[in-house]
Order: sequence, then structure tokens, then C-alpha cells
Amino acid sequence: MVDLKLENDERIICRVRDAGISDGTMNDTLEGLFLTNRHLISVYEKPFALFSKEKMIIDKKPLELISSCNGEIQVATYQVNNSHLE
Repeated sequence: MVDLKLENDERIICRVRDAGISDGTMNDTLEGLFLTNRHLISVYEKPFALFSKEKMIIDKKPLELISSCNGEIQVATYQVNNSHLE
């Protein structure tokens, strides 16, 4: 497991392996998607340079940046490779 560099009071609430994420224009396959009490963390590999080893990227999004409406978080659920994601 990759070091997520969690803050002292940060805890993992949920973890999904073999997840996917989409911003509406680009889809990425993730090594893992983690929900903590402070962040939504996506972990994926990205090519660093031509003919070089892929680099592990840890992308942290503060929960405050996730859109909400009337206190309800705006997420979409979809089916990918027989895995249910939310």
C-alpha cells in the first residue's frame, strides 16, 4: 500500500480498489480511491517520460471542494468492470 501521508487526525473511512474517476472529459483508471474525514484521495500511475517507469501519483482533494446542494454531496454512481462505485 502506498503512503498517503495522512494528517495526524485524518482517518480512512472507505477504500475502493480498481476504481475509475472522470471529470467529464477524461477517464482515469485508479489503483485506489480513498475517502477520509478530510480528503478524497485518488492513487494512480502516470508515465513520467518516454520509455521510463511510471510514477505513482497521489491526488488529494479537500472535501470542501466537492460540490454540494442543500448539504448533500453531488456524486455520480456508475458501473465499471462489474465493480460498483459511488
